[in-house]
Amino acid sequence: MSLINLLIKARIYGEGMLSEKKLFRNSLDPKGSQLKVLKSILSKHANTEFGKKYKFDKITSAEEFRTLVPIHEYEDLRPWIEEQDRMGRPVIMSTMPLMYATTSGTTGKPKYIPILKENLSAQKAIQNLSTYRLLKDHPNAFSGKLLGIVSPAVEGFMPSGIPFGSTSGHIYQGMPGLARKKYVVPYKTFEIENYDLKYLLIIRLAMGQRDISYIATANPSTLVRLANIMEKHWDILVEDIKNGGFHRAQELTVEQQNAIANRVKANHERANELSQLKRKKKGPISLSEIWPNLQVIGCWTGGSCSIFIKQLRHKLDPKVAIRDIGYLSSEFRGTFTLEKNTNAGVPSFQ
Repeated sequence: MSLINLLIKARIYGEGMLSEKKLFRNSLDPKGSQLKVLKSILSKHANTEFGKKYKFDKITSAEEFRTLVPIHEYEDLRPWIEEQDRMGRPVIMSTMPLMYATTSGTTGKPKYIPILKENLSAQKAIQNLSTYRLLKDHPNAFSGKLLGIVSPAVEGFMPSGIPFGSTSGHIYQGMPGLARKKYVVPYKTFEIENYDLKYLLIIRLAMGQRDISYIATANPSTLVRLANIMEKHWDILVEDIKNGGFHRAQELTVEQQNAIANRVKANHERANELSQLKRKKKGPISLSEIWPNLQVIGCWTGGSCSIFIKQLRHKLDPKVAIRDIGYLSSEFRGTFTLEKNTNAGVPSFQ
């Protein structure tokens, strides 16, 4: 594992330092950097029906863009997006998307956000820089296993056959092989439609690992929920670890069963450790006691999430850092978190 850790760190530092230099260079002229991005987008999509309607080829400044292109809500764009998906011609994008990110937003009606190849490349670049800054501040964050919790990359298909789902799931699947070796949860787990079953399996897989050093999920409420599930089902989960398997495996698909097969083997030593921990502890068992090498949790910390951060902090050793993952949504990551103990960040203007 130490060799894998060295190789992962070398790759993260190599890519991260280059990205950071570019970010800081562009931060000297954020307006110019944004204009360069805007012109690139307009040029790429100038020959679409949408681009021709709003004269993308005539726009040379942000001021002209604001004058020529009115503010659109998603419902204004939906007909354009759906027509391109149905007809396969450049209605609003010059190329067909790789996928559509789904978000219910505030209306509850699903929105399908087209994700192009360059969008995913940009999100991966931001992820690489964020990971580099994380390791600079917390060098041992990746010393052990990684518990990441994401939404499924594919939740269905558009009429064109292009999948829709989450970009987080897509990126999770596309991480380098070295990083995937450190994952606690195989991707197929996130495709389980029954939420209770999915979360129970996630905590079963996580409890079986002693050496988890980093946990990442967007909403801290997810971790509070996992902690409650662990407490409620403690005995049967420890029994699973002792004997091997998962007591609700028959509810999984064959693919999902195969994905977890090597991760749910019998582990008497770990089961005994957890049983002794339970006997010694009078109250609830903290996450830090389950995973003594836990270094960092990455999640949102602002807004309503702060309520769950307070609950989560009671389940952690003070030495465990809770690091904000920045402003992000289904289709966009808006900031880099560059410092400890803050949810402020540099905009991803480049």
